[in-house]
Amino acid sequence: MSAHIYPTTQTRLAGELNQLVSQMQDVHARAEKLKLILDQIAIGGDYASLATELGYTTAADAEAAYNLLGSALADDINGSFYTQMISRMG
Repeated sequence: MSAHIYPTTQTRLAGELNQLVSQMQDVHARAEKLKLILDQIAIGGDYASLATELGYTTAADAEAAYNLLGSALADDINGSFYTQMISRMG
């Protein structure tokens, strides 16, 4: 039996759920790509350069944003339920 979950009948609610899963896939891909770029800018702890690229006035703000994105990826976007929903329903 497959672990993949998909509707056999297309309803309005099924369409909404499918759209949500598609958007989750997009968010995952965009967050991963952005994190890879930010990693290259912040290499060696150069948060001043990161602040310039992100449009922040301080390196501390840039570091906070960088760390928040990293945490969101580690805890939520790459978390078990998020990835299961994408892989099983996507």
